[in-house]
Amino acid sequence: MEHLIADRLSELIGSERTTRYFQESPRIRRCGDRYEVVVSTAFIADLLDRRHGPTLTRTVREMTGEPGVIVEFQVDPSAETIEQSSEATGGNSPHAVSGDAPLTVPNVRPATNLPRAVAGSDGDPPPTPSPAPPRRSSAKAPNPVRATAPWRSNGGSSSLRVRPRFLLDDFIVGPSNALAYESAISIGDGSCEPAFNLLVVHGECGLGKTHLMNGIATRFAQTQPGARIHCTTAEAFTNEYITAIRTSNIDKFRSKRRKMDLVCIDDVHFLSNKTATQTEFLHTFDALGLRGSRIVLVTDEHPSMIHRLSKELSSRMLSGMVVEVGLPDLPMRIKIIERLATRRGLELAPGVSEAIAARSDGSVRNLIGAITTLDAVRRLPGMGRLDQRLSLDLVDQALGSATTRRTPFKPIKVESITAVVAQSLGVDLSEVLGKGRHKRVVLARALTVHLAKLLTTQSYPEIARAMNRPNHSSVITARQRVEKQIKSGQTCDIGPAYEGVTVAEMADRLEQSLLESAERI
Repeated sequence: MEHLIADRLSELIGSERTTRYFQESPRIRRCGDRYEVVVSTAFIADLLDRRHGPTLTRTVREMTGEPGVIVEFQVDPSAETIEQSSEATGGNSPHAVSGDAPLTVPNVRPATNLPRAVAGSDGDPPPTPSPAPPRRSSAKAPNPVRATAPWRSNGGSSSLRVRPRFLLDDFIVGPSNALAYESAISIGDGSCEPAFNLLVVHGECGLGKTHLMNGIATRFAQTQPGARIHCTTAEAFTNEYITAIRTSNIDKFRSKRRKMDLVCIDDVHFLSNKTATQTEFLHTFDALGLRGSRIVLVTDEHPSMIHRLSKELSSRMLSGMVVEVGLPDLPMRIKIIERLATRRGLELAPGVSEAIAARSDGSVRNLIGAITTLDAVRRLPGMGRLDQRLSLDLVDQALGSATTRRTPFKPIKVESITAVVAQSLGVDLSEVLGKGRHKRVVLARALTVHLAKLLTTQSYPEIARAMNRPNHSSVITARQRVEKQIKSGQTCDIGPAYEGVTVAEMADRLEQSLLESAERI
């Protein structure tokens, strides 16, 4: 009978989804007066229950001739995560979870796949035993109260999923992100002072900002039982605000978001040039601030540098704790590589982690991509490398020699180089082209000249004109100075976000970024 039920379920959901959800075929087992369909996550259980549960139950009753038999979607105890709807507590509790992002907590076994957007991560959380509640397919089945069960929010489809494997305990800390990490711990533990209710985390893509936000939300849920938590993106906030206006549900929209204990919003720079949404965003801030709620904002740019952001909203963001997540230094990249390889069951030969780190521009996503590439190459037919040890030879073959210099796919202008360097170092373009002598501005000019000579055919006088320099001798001096810094291994020394990062590493990262940009044109 179990085999027949499995076949019927496969027919309902289709062969593609059957393979995706069950790997081979559905696992069905008889337990007393019910049949259990074993799935790996509560998300799949909830999805199958809502879409196919009633139909499957009716079918099983007809097949068995038992009018009272039910079908439950049971989460395997070895699954990666489980979820509990806010309705599990009746849905009317003043502390019921709300918001856009389903927030989950870890189950028994950590995941074996690499995180898709992890930055600064050294793996999945340690095992945390937790019971896996069954999901009834009967529409009238009761939803039992579980005081200690994990939970999720009841948000919409455009939400940002909070990924429990991105925990604060798994975040790799280094000089470039230590301040951001400690701030996240303070918010997540609920131990911060009442005045410290706004945290703004900014930095380049792929460095761990979203990881920190997920970690804060998960820890806050653990340390503040019953807290109302809302996680979303600025894009989702904008879309739902527009929908609320069009459907005359603005009061409901505001009520949902202004009664939270913790609000986390990713990609705040998306609000650029959206005047009406920025105003609503600002009023939401004020309402949350009056009730003492915690607010965590994540953005790719410093609040003062977000294009067309209102002065009022920028000022409001700057009134909080503004911290930067910078590029990881070489030791930090090596540690991340070793952790990623361990999670894949790969052994690194001596010097391999250093070789991979030297080829990285600092983005952890690139490190993940490098490990994925190496793992894939060794599995290719005919490679004869299906051992678990990654060698330096394989690194050179898959990632290219460290001495190989790429050439631009399309011409790069000095103006483009100046803009990229200024943005990466967090200085205004007008400062680089002006007369400022701040340490960060001086380094930006020198790196611009260095990269212009590497990536363009422009002469020193032409570079000087493009950079608004009075004569080309100053440009020559700038390059000579930065080349000495590169050869001597000198660090950038331009702020805590770049602590431990050498000038040579910064130049390599900028060069790779410019080359990739040229290839996309």
